[in-house]
Amino acid sequence: EEEEEEELDMFLVIQAKCMAARVPIDRDRAEESLRMVKKDVPRTDRKSDYFKGANNPHLVWLHDILCTYALFHQEVGYAQGMNDVLSMILYVMDDETDAYWCFAKYLETIQADFMAHGMMQQLQELTRLIAFLDAELLEHFEAIECGDLIFCHRWLLLSFKREFLFEDALCLFEILCSHHLELSSIEAANARDLAIRRERERDGGDDADTQCVPVAAPPSESFKFELFICMAILDHYRGHLLQCNDVADVFEFINGLVEHMPLHTILQAAETMFFKYCTKSVKRPDESYLLVKHV
Repeated sequence: EEEEEEELDMFLVIQAKCMAARVPIDRDRAEESLRMVKKDVPRTDRKSDYFKGANNPHLVWLHDILCTYALFHQEVGYAQGMNDVLSMILYVMDDETDAYWCFAKYLETIQADFMAHGMMQQLQELTRLIAFLDAELLEHFEAIECGDLIFCHRWLLLSFKREFLFEDALCLFEILCSHHLELSSIEAANARDLAIRRERERDGGDDADTQCVPVAAPPSESFKFELFICMAILDHYRGHLLQCNDVADVFEFINGLVEHMPLHTILQAAETMFFKYCTKSVKRPDESYLLVKHV
């Protein structure tokens, strides 16, 4: 039995090598990706017990997974920030093979975010959400030339990995990966249904003339929950941000928040904003939107 297992393992190794040999490699792109991986890996989470110390085998896993992914997914390659995402997956899985496949599958859903057009789209969606929830704050950002929200780029790219302590970042990453609260989810549909029922009750029945209907725009199901996390952070520190006079002030303040933000407070606020947005995405035919006003 052991002999059969060894033969099977050997066959799988040979098969993998044959398949790898058939993959065409763009040498220039590959060398650039490997150079960046080699540069980033030694700086990844060195304060964490899992990655600290010289000759740490987990850093070897991190390096090998990133190199393998970059070589076999050349349309994406390697981009700075992937090491931060992988470090959380590797910490949880604690297995090189399992971590690789989890990482590869995860990137299938978010790989566009590591490309310029994908991140710009994310920031544009965030701009739309802020305009809907807090137009005054967006007007302030535009007045001080921060309307592109580029200071939120790292939050979205790394799933807030560097904004919270490692354990908190891990918790938030798990929540985001669960897709529990998305505008296409059952929870969102239930919130809209509840808003419709309340409007009907307010009007005294189910009369067709007073029937609530979902609006055409917004809502937008492209508003992922991480955008509501961004919104919750901005709202939590709204007073400080309104006092910023230029781009430098905003970046200085945002960078000063690293590992000092209260995760559970932010999560509660994001959830509240999410459901508030869901209810605001319902209106009666004779009514216009009521924007969520800051209290």
